[in-house]
Amino acid sequence: MFYEFGRFRLDADAHVLFRDEKRIPLTPRALDVLVTLVENRGTPVARHDLLGKVWSDVIVEDGTLSSHISLLRRTLGPQFIETIPKRGYRFVGTVEEHR
Repeated sequence: MFYEFGRFRLDADAHVLFRDEKRIPLTPRALDVLVTLVENRGTPVARHDLLGKVWSDVIVEDGTLSSHISLLRRTLGPQFIETIPKRGYRFVGTVEEHR
């Protein structure tokens, strides 16, 4: 399964992000956050749901998710990830899904 949005292609199965055919180096956890947000695009994903899905095997500090969201915003641009105060984060924008 892969997703296309803007100049990006996210291969969810291979866990790889490309911009204009160039592979973008991201940590596995940042990619997990991105895949979760893209798969739930248009719908807010609560912080605790993201933490539980991406870091289910470890205890993390409060700023861990925020730092990963910041990394994704720097990589993608600010237009794709919206903060929903007291609710979580939402991926916004047009996404084409390919199987």
